[in-house]
Amino acid sequence: MKVKEPEISYNKVGEDIKNTYSSDYLFRFRLTMGRIGESLVQELFHMEGYQTYKYGMENIYQHLYHQIKEENSTTARSIRCSPDLVVFNPKKDRTNFIEVRVCMSNYFKFDQKWNDYPSKFPGGFFVIVTPLHFYLVSFEEMKERRRLVFEKSDDVKLTENNIFDFRNKSIGNFEQFASVYFGPSFREAHKKIGMELR
Repeated sequence: MKVKEPEISYNKVGEDIKNTYSSDYLFRFRLTMGRIGESLVQELFHMEGYQTYKYGMENIYQHLYHQIKEENSTTARSIRCSPDLVVFNPKKDRTNFIEVRVCMSNYFKFDQKWNDYPSKFPGGFFVIVTPLHFYLVSFEEMKERRRLVFEKSDDVKLTENNIFDFRNKSIGNFEQFASVYFGPSFREAHKKIGMELR
């Protein structure tokens, strides 16, 4: 794989930006939305005494990630597809991978890009952030389920988990934080922005 040197992608003040496509803005909008969800989840783990570390390639090698976002080689796909966080429970001496997904619809669908997650990242979990609740599903279980409809999935709400030692009060507070960021006005704007930038 040929790697180009990172280029500065910022536009100078007053520079004509007609060569910037709507898809570029939509990509960054979704990336920012994902980072908000990831920060909420990371801070929840911190609050509950876990050590957390950013793991995903988009966090470590940002320029490389942007350069290969459209490339379809095996190497590029492997770099793009890695969990967002590593969390360590010092009390139980246990480490887990976490993939954070922000979901604005009423379901979460397992994408084929995660097919190798159960074997590549054993002991890993999806934490799905919605405007109302957080959900926790292992990579293995999500691969079997393929689709998670939230109104029928109370059993995988984060408050029901027996893997991580969280206080329900903390989960409730962070779910409220998520409702601030991803509440009704955001959902309406999200739909509008998505339609305008397509």
